[in-house]
This record gives sequence, structure tokens and C-alpha cells, in this order.
Amino acid sequence: MTDKSTKVDHMVTRFTHQVIRFKWLVVLATLGLVGLAGSGAGGLYFDTDYRAFFSDDNPHVQAFEEIQAV
Repeated sequence: MTDKSTKVDHMVTRFTHQVIRFKWLVVLATLGLVGLAGSGAGGLYFDTDYRAFFSDDNPHVQAFEEIQAV
């Protein structure tokens, strides 16, 4: 093994041991981050109205709305 891969292996081993040592802290921190990220999900929505993507002065939108009016 090269010196660089040995250092990486050592870092991964140390990180793994720390995660196992503090497993409940890792679980709680992960749940907290998921809860924090999920708290903003209520404000997300998908707008399927074409008017959300085009301005009112777009000539194609104006032509389409004229056709719809007929």
C-alpha cells in the first residue's frame, strides 16, 4: 500500500470508531438535521400553471390567451 492510502485508511478507521463511540449523538444529530430540513418542506410546492414560467407581456402567452378567449 502506498503512504497516501495508508493515511486515508487510518482516517477512515478513526472516523468509524468515533461514529461507533458516539452512536447516539450521531443518531440524534441526524434526526435533528432531518427534522430541520423537513420543517421547511411544508412551504414547497410545484406550480403547474404556465403563467408561473412566462411574463404577462410574452407574445406567445398573449396569443395563447387570445385563442383561449375565442
